[in-house]
Amino acid sequence: MQGLPTSHRFLGPALWQPAGERPAWWSELPADRLCVYVTLCSSGDAVLLPRVIEALAPLPVTLLVASAGAAPSATLPANVRWAPYLPAWRPPGVRTW
Repeated sequence: MQGLPTSHRFLGPALWQPAGERPAWWSELPADRLCVYVTLCSSGDAVLLPRVIEALAPLPVTLLVASAGAAPSATLPANVRWAPYLPAWRPPGVRTW
């Protein structure tokens, strides 16, 4: 990973997932459109999440946003699905999960 600060450490994937049910909107995910899973986990800076959503929302994908319990800070774009936590079940449109 070139260009990262020397203080940066790559830890690998987060393999833990919260217990819970799929959100009510889960069955409405389009099977013919790619899904992008977005989370900052519980240790990420929640103020960055709206900026990430704003940057990705124009893409022709469905964003699945897990906010680690934080409420959305603004009205979400039409292609964004939000939940405080998302189990790591493979949604439609995700080729590798």
